[in-house]
Amino acid sequence: MKRLFCLMLISFVYVQSINCKSQLIQIIRKFQSNGIPLTTYEDYESELNIHTVERSSGPYTYGYRRFEEDSLYFTKKENAYCKEIFIENIKTKLIAMMQISGSGRFPYLTIYSFNNEKNLYEIYAEFEYRYLIPIEIDGVTKFLEIEDNFDIKTTEGYKLLELKNKKLYLIDAAKVEYEYQLSTDDKKWISANRLKKMAAFDYSMLGYKEDHPETININRVGKEIIGELYYTSVGYLPSNYSIRILESGTLLKEIESVWGFTIAKKENKEYLVYIGMGEEPGDMRYATFEEFYLIVIDLESMKKIYKSYITSKMKIK
Repeated sequence: MKRLFCLMLISFVYVQSINCKSQLIQIIRKFQSNGIPLTTYEDYESELNIHTVERSSGPYTYGYRRFEEDSLYFTKKENAYCKEIFIENIKTKLIAMMQISGSGRFPYLTIYSFNNEKNLYEIYAEFEYRYLIPIEIDGVTKFLEIEDNFDIKTTEGYKLLELKNKKLYLIDAAKVEYEYQLSTDDKKWISANRLKKMAAFDYSMLGYKEDHPETININRVGKEIIGELYYTSVGYLPSNYSIRILESGTLLKEIESVWGFTIAKKENKEYLVYIGMGEEPGDMRYATFEEFYLIVIDLESMKKIYKSYITSKMKIK
């Protein structure tokens, strides 16, 4: 069975290359446009199983236990890929197997090598929390690493790596920046610079010196706005705020899963501006700091007066 390995990358994010080696750029473009077809564990089940893998657990204890009967269902369900790889100066057969598991959907890569004397596969190397995709270049396997920020669920860069002596070594790297595609109407409420600050949990514009302030209090037009941080590197959502709007101690409105929020002033009136998932029927219920809904609430009437869907362009440099 083949699977297009796309991970968390949004298919309609565009790429602009800046001063980066052509080989890595070509690999990234291929990955983004078509994905990389990879086989899965079901293609290797007869070769990697409870009878063929050495019982030693390995540093992270995933090597053998994932093939036990009680774990096999989840092993198949959480498998991202399983593929034979080819490393210079290694003649034994190697199979790379990546699982995406846990509440954080974190990647765990195990590389098995076949021991001819034992007639069993044993663990050659293991890597945690790294999205590593095998790429064939001139008959040798290299790895494309996608560097994700688990705090905000956003891609920050790419690396091209080679495996030597059970360790990964850098061949080339590229960093990622995002340019938010704001319309003229969007810019009336927020700037791209402020969006980038909110993506970094920088609330210095509201007087908070530290990043990731746990509680944000704003008092405007007789209303108290309280933002409480859900700070996480696990789960399907990025770190985010829940917002409560109160008047004289009475709760007027509560908003969950807000990626960031601020106050905008326009024509002597003040508005709550926030970004996050859609809230209405038909809206997307998944968003990241790469794409999201921009929503504006009139703090006097408490009515939603503006809504826009913001995307971004990815620059690789």
